[in-house]
Amino acid sequence: MNAILLLVPILMWSCVGILVKVAALSFSPPVISFFRFFFGLAFLGLWLLARRRRARIDFSNPWIWVAAAAKSFNYIAENQALTHGASWGYIVEQPVQAVVFMFVSVLFFRERLGARKAGAALLCVVGALLIGVKGIASARTGGTLDFVLFALAACGASIHMMGQKVMMRTMDSESMNLGTFLVASGITLLPLPFSGPLLAGAPSIAATAASVALGFITGASFLLWGVALSRVPFLVSGISANSLSVFALLWGILLRDEWPDAWSLWGTAIFVAGLVAMNLPTRWKPKTG
Repeated sequence: MNAILLLVPILMWSCVGILVKVAALSFSPPVISFFRFFFGLAFLGLWLLARRRRARIDFSNPWIWVAAAAKSFNYIAENQALTHGASWGYIVEQPVQAVVFMFVSVLFFRERLGARKAGAALLCVVGALLIGVKGIASARTGGTLDFVLFALAACGASIHMMGQKVMMRTMDSESMNLGTFLVASGITLLPLPFSGPLLAGAPSIAATAASVALGFITGASFLLWGVALSRVPFLVSGISANSLSVFALLWGILLRDEWPDAWSLWGTAIFVAGLVAMNLPTRWKPKTG
């Protein structure tokens, strides 16, 4: 059951790049960021209404504000880079997150980390650099700037998940995410009047549907992910999230004919190897008796 709780959100997140590209046909990146929270908030509200449950949001909990600010930063940076780059470019975030998760799990959650996992994290960094600097630049997107944006987005996503892990000790997943997305909607709404043109093109049904779908993914995926975080170690959940990079590349090839270059493929192979090394059992014990 825990594996399903982890896998379903990952599959949802792997579609984000494609949906952002479609939404960007009509809407600017700041508007897309707001829509992702607004429609996610709407989904959670309908979910609670259907289940006849009331949210118990504790706005005095500082982690709601930290998580909301971090996730807002994540979406703003990610949407800006995705709009101008390849739909699979945000896979750069995954190995960066893996490294951040590693440090957070050790320093904050006191989870044990050995030399093997530290070496695996180094592989993730090398893979990220190959994909980000060479892969994105050679694909004639934003190049190094996009890589920086994705890396910053990864830091925001990591802090958000850290806040989720802490809040799950005192709140259920619905209340936690409803409160976080409510604050994040306000954070992303405030700068809209000062962010330039809100429309990138003529409004279309496809772009609107993609925006709604992004909101659904925001609401549904983090609803499930919040439950998963309460059941598995922080590092395990963070490492598992990195598997979405494989799906993101696949959707880009199948749906948008965006073929990654050799640098991107080698980078992907290297950081997947790092992730596999991180997931290997720490010690093999023979059966006795």
